[in-house]
Amino acid sequence: GYVFGGQGSTRAPFTDTGALAWLPNAGEQATGADVSFTTSQDGRALFMDLEAGGNAQSIFQTLDEAIALLEDPGASAAALGAGLGKALDGVDGSLERLLVTRTRAGEQLRAIDARERLLEGGEIEASGHLSDLVDVDYASAVTRFQQNQTALEAAMTTYAKVARLSLFDYL
Repeated sequence: GYVFGGQGSTRAPFTDTGALAWLPNAGEQATGADVSFTTSQDGRALFMDLEAGGNAQSIFQTLDEAIALLEDPGASAAALGAGLGKALDGVDGSLERLLVTRTRAGEQLRAIDARERLLEGGEIEASGHLSDLVDVDYASAVTRFQQNQTALEAAMTTYAKVARLSLFDYL
């Protein structure tokens, strides 16, 4: 899978075709009734949607512009300062969004850990209930077995005696 493509994604979240293209694959994983967790982060929100004077611009485009500005030997000090200031603002904004996304991911992990503990507790409780319903009290089972065996032996002995009797035995 791809880090920013979503869970189980088999395609790259970004394509480089001269201009970057975002191919989203949002995902959620259900962990119980009415409980689900986000399994991917929106790479577009992290890297692509920087506002540059009202125009959407990616962090990659911002960095490309800063590199081009630094490589331009004819750039004036004022243009260099303004361009690098704009690039720094873009990188700061991207870093801020990255930190917010990281915080959300941390909150999700904390909630998943809590859910895991809850499910493990439920599993232990369910095992206890199953044990109460299914497990045998061996002492009482052996006692009942011996009582039934004694009753069976008595019934068989009585039947054997009755079966040997004939009409002459009653006279």
